Amino acid sequence: MINPFHGLYGTVAILIIANMVHYMPVSFLTAQTALKSIDRESELTAKTLGISQFHLLWRVIVPVSLPALIEMVSYLFVNSMTTVSALIFLYVPSDKPASVAIMDMEDAGDIASAAALAELIVIVNIVARMICLAVARFTGRWSQKWKGDHSV
Repeated sequence: MINPFHGLYGTVAILIIANMVHYMPVSFLTAQTALKSIDRESELTAKTLGISQFHLLWRVIVPVSLPALIEMVSYLFVNSMTTVSALIFLYVPSDKPASVAIMDMEDAGDIASAAALAELIVIVNIVARMICLAVARFTGRWSQKWKGDHSV
C-alpha cells in the first residue's frame, strides 16, 4: 500500500502543517468571531442586488475580517517560532528548527550559544509582531472605513 503522505516526510512542509494544525483552534475561534461580526443578511442582500460572491468577499468580508486575519498570522508565526512539542518528533537533522537547536545546545552544555539563539528568536518575534502591527495600522484605514473611525 502506498502512503499518500510519503512526500512530506523529512521536509519543512510537514513542520509547517504540524504547527498550523497544532495552533488551529485559536485561529479558528478568531476567524469565527470575526465572521460573526458580519451581518447575516449581507449575503442575501448581495444576491438580491446582483453582486457577485467574489465582490462581496472582497468589499465586505475581507475588510471586516482583516484585523483578525493579521492577528491570526501573528499568533501562528510567534507560537510556531517557539514550539518544540510536535517538532521534536518531526524534524530531520538537515532542517533543525531553532527551538530544537536551543534544546540541543543546552543539553550539550553550550549555554551561551543557546541563550544567544533564544535571544535571536525573541528579537525575530518582536520584529514580526511590529510588522504585523504596522500592516494592521496601514490596512486599518482601508479595511475599517465602514466603522467611520479613521484613527486606527
